[in-house]
Parts: sequence; C-alpha cells; structure tokens
Amino acid sequence: MKNKHLKLIYKTMRKITNSILLILLITLTVSCKQEKTTEQLVTEAKELSAKVYMHKYAEKINKQLGLPKRFDEYTIAEKSYYDSKENTLIINYKVNGSLLFDNYGVGVKKYFKEIENNDIKTAIELYKNNPNFKLLRVNLGSIYRDLDGEIINTYLIEPEQYLK
Repeated sequence: MKNKHLKLIYKTMRKITNSILLILLITLTVSCKQEKTTEQLVTEAKELSAKVYMHKYAEKINKQLGLPKRFDEYTIAEKSYYDSKENTLIINYKVNGSLLFDNYGVGVKKYFKEIENNDIKTAIELYKNNPNFKLLRVNLGSIYRDLDGEIINTYLIEPEQYLK
C-alpha cells in the first residue's frame, strides 16, 4: 500500500516537474523572441523556479506538520498554501473563538499580537538565509477563523520584518 502511494506521488511529482519544465521552455522561447538579455532570462528562470519551490514548500508544511493539526486548546492549523498572485505564504487556522474570548476577554488582541511576534522570530530563524524567500521577498500571512468560518484575526509579516 505504501509503495503504491509513493509511486503515485512520484508520478504526480514527475508530471508536475515536466509541466514546469515545459512552461519554462515556452517562457524562455517567447522571451528570446522579445530580445531579452541572458541576464533577464536567467532572472526570470530563477523567479519561476522560486515560485515552484514556494508551492512545494507549502505542501511540505502541510505534510510535515500533519495539517490539519491541533496546536493548543484554542487553535487548529488547517492548511498552508502559496498565493503566487499576492506572493504570500498563508496558513489558515480555525480557532474556538468563544473559549478564547471567555479566557482572554479584552486581552485577546494581546494574545494574537504575541503569536504574531513569535511568528516573526520564527520567520527570521527559518527564512532569513533562504535564497527563494530572499529572491521573491515573500509575505507571510496568517488567517484565523472561528468555528463558523468568520475571520476573527489576520496579520501579514512583510519581508522587511524577517529578512534582516
């Protein structure tokens, strides 16, 4: 069963890789017709490769953390994904808002600010030397929804905050 699953993953990854290489080849061919310099072509290829990395990185987060996963009595991390249009790596959370508000009351804003500050410290440790994060200058977003799906908190960590 495990081998079948691994073979399926391998085939899927091979198809994705082949598709990406085909897109890259087409992009480079079209770019050459537009008389771009070699340096511009290399930069575009690096950016495309970095975006592919970001999509795979988001998938890796989901697998390595076993998302969805409960982190504490209030919070379940549901899924991470990379939004290439917004250039943002996003993690969605589901929060038991009523329990959180019952325990923290007006201090709930402070609770989320502490989480954001911890996430900035973690981002500095994880990404400040990562060439893909540096090249793309990726934003890091967190979205917290209550059990009914309503957004109760969001924040965005900008590259300037973690690429120090």
